[in-house]
Amino acid sequence: MAYGMLIEGAEGIYQVDSEASDTIHAGVFDKGALSSTSTLTLTGLADNDLVFANGSAPSAGGKRYIEAEYNSTYSTLTFMQDTNFIILKIASHADWASIVSASSDEYGLQIKNAAGATVFDSRMVNYLGGFEVTKGIPAYDLPGGTAPNEYDGADAAPGTGYTSAMLTANTFYTGNLTNQWVCMHGCERYAMDSNDEGELRHGFVYDYNSGSTTTGVIYFRSYSQFTIFSNGDTTLEHPNLSDVILGEFKS
Repeated sequence: MAYGMLIEGAEGIYQVDSEASDTIHAGVFDKGALSSTSTLTLTGLADNDLVFANGSAPSAGGKRYIEAEYNSTYSTLTFMQDTNFIILKIASHADWASIVSASSDEYGLQIKNAAGATVFDSRMVNYLGGFEVTKGIPAYDLPGGTAPNEYDGADAAPGTGYTSAMLTANTFYTGNLTNQWVCMHGCERYAMDSNDEGELRHGFVYDYNSGSTTTGVIYFRSYSQFTIFSNGDTTLEHPNLSDVILGEFKS
């Protein structure tokens, strides 16, 4: 690098490099809640936006199912249940222009690459807050599947459902769920019916401890379930086809 700025975190973790053209800081552009009483759909998304979701407890000891599907252009994302959301948008996106220009910050840091694209602007962090990725699970590391009678309880237990070992293998977080956000990149739903049969990819369950609305576990859920004539329900487990990313909002 003849000139520019390279920032690394502890143990050489990548942060910002003004020489790179394919890595750009993504800031918290929107944060809110979706409800079945108003809308469960996010609209106006860019194809490189990252959407994170958090499943607040529907009741003490309850479960919140985080599953959604994009439209064909990835401009809308529709969830199946009430969900909290965060949208991360890259620093060079035009939607940031009016926000950072209206900022009252009197000092800060803006970094551009050689092509003139903004790769970092501290005013983005001061807009709503920051976001820290705390965990990543590589593709194919989680076996997937679904538990018998999950979601709506309408089906008899399928021939192959979660065993205790599978549930353990799909669980990737234990503790306080209040500020734990899962990335929805890779989520899909195909021909899901009212009995929750069909194909689900890259779904999650926030499973709260008995009597609690704050603590519990998050586990991965991905499967195909269908009926084969007189054999009843058949379930096929699908591993995570893309990385599972977990993060925390920083106010």
